[in-house]
Amino acid sequence: MITLPSASPRSQATCAHWIIGLCLLLTIGQGCTEETTVWDEYTQNGDQFLQQGKYPDAEKEYTAALKEAQKKDSQDPRIAKSLHKLAVLHDAQGAYDKAEHFLTKIVEIYKREPQSHQLDLASTLSNLGAVYYAQEQYDKAQPLFQQAIEIREQELGKDHKDLVNDLKNLAGLYARQQHYEQAEPYLKRALGIIEKVSGPDSTNLVPHLNNLALLYQAQKRLSEAETLLKQAIAINEESMGGDNPRLTGSLNNLALLYNEQKDYAQAETLLKRILSIYEKALGPNSPQVAASLSQLASLYHAQQQYDKAQSLLERARKNLEKKLGNEDPRLARILNNLALVYAIQNQGQKAEELFQHTITMIEKTKGHDHPLLERTLRNYASYLKQHNRAKEAKPLESRANAIREKHRPQKA
Repeated sequence: MITLPSASPRSQATCAHWIIGLCLLLTIGQGCTEETTVWDEYTQNGDQFLQQGKYPDAEKEYTAALKEAQKKDSQDPRIAKSLHKLAVLHDAQGAYDKAEHFLTKIVEIYKREPQSHQLDLASTLSNLGAVYYAQEQYDKAQPLFQQAIEIREQELGKDHKDLVNDLKNLAGLYARQQHYEQAEPYLKRALGIIEKVSGPDSTNLVPHLNNLALLYQAQKRLSEAETLLKQAIAINEESMGGDNPRLTGSLNNLALLYNEQKDYAQAETLLKRILSIYEKALGPNSPQVAASLSQLASLYHAQQQYDKAQSLLERARKNLEKKLGNEDPRLARILNNLALVYAIQNQGQKAEELFQHTITMIEKTKGHDHPLLERTLRNYASYLKQHNRAKEAKPLESRANAIREKHRPQKA
């Protein structure tokens, strides 16, 4: 996701992932002026529409703001700001070709005045790299991230905190291609900068410890990964106590590591702790509690403890339906997993009814070719083939393939 550059340095949000990847923050900044101009009004209206998800209205306002800026002077700095707004808008909709078009124009503007806009240029190059990354055009994204790093090093020094996101982005790009050895030094450098700026016990270290741990886990360096995750948990516990929901990311990652090692007892302990944290903080009917129940059910599923898995998934379904109703697409993952357990438990009628219900629910709320459908279509098809109903399974598989192809990023 695109970030907007800022004239003054500011900290960037970070996030923990189950896999290493880009962590780019969408921000909509609006500078303060003594009086509101027409351009300001168009821009502020566009920001409001964007935040409300009213994309056509936002595009209309941002386009009007761009035209207003272009009236005065071809060098008006508001032109670049309006182009950024349009790039963010199209990125939010997954229209990466259009986002690329606007970002390329901004790069051209900043390169005409290299001395006064170096940090803005770095941010734009990073955003353009993110757009290429989203389209899996890694050969185009890589040099842009590297250029952004080089510019920031020249302008701010090699240990400045504003380098961290670009270092993470480049590491994420390498990790996505399974070039783990190339990713590692960038994640270590990002961690080192944060430790130098914030101190060895700062909670700012936690997402970076998580990312490096996940990289080690992908390399099967499980002991090193475990050490980093335990360090992250200890930092958060010291700062927030043992029941803060912000602990759950590192706890989850450590549970997954134990699960990979087939150390189910330790994984179970951690997942139960996560469930308890969410129940206390958010109440029994929250989506986070349902997700925790589902994850614990998956652990029991892996151990062939299907009765336990079924009980937890039924509980998650009941609680979430009480919170969201029975037609909310956020139920889809739990319903799909419950259908699979029913199938294994030889409750074929229940499984088939639930597969069909899930498909219909997603179609009704998200449309007939939404990516959320693909998994359920494939699982239902697999169930049918296992019961010698390959003819019925074939159109479901074909439809799943079509959905996957439709939503596959287009490579250059």
